[in-house]
Amino acid sequence: MPLAGHGLRPPHLRQRADRPQLKRDPLGLTRDLASRPLPPHLESMTPKALLDQVLKLPPAERLQLIEDVWDSLAATPDSVPVPEWHKAELDRLLDHPSPEPSLTWEEVQAKLRDLK
Repeated sequence: MPLAGHGLRPPHLRQRADRPQLKRDPLGLTRDLASRPLPPHLESMTPKALLDQVLKLPPAERLQLIEDVWDSLAATPDSVPVPEWHKAELDRLLDHPSPEPSLTWEEVQAKLRDLK
């Protein structure tokens, strides 16, 4: 059974999705990686070379970097490109909402557990 586009996300997640995420520090890191000066050899790196360097970072610093990049996107949501097919799918779901969720949140979680 395909998952419906409405009502699957628990209420506490639905509320958070409507606003940009605020800066968090889930791992107790006190420094913001984006505020550190970029070493000169990294300024002209290709995307592949930059990714190779990022993958050498410890997991906690990679997570912090992901959050910094995500926060930068959330700060300017109008600049994030949205494919036309996403817009069309959202319009379709909004035009024909399900009267109730196809699956409960517990059923969705159980299906995801079964995939593992």
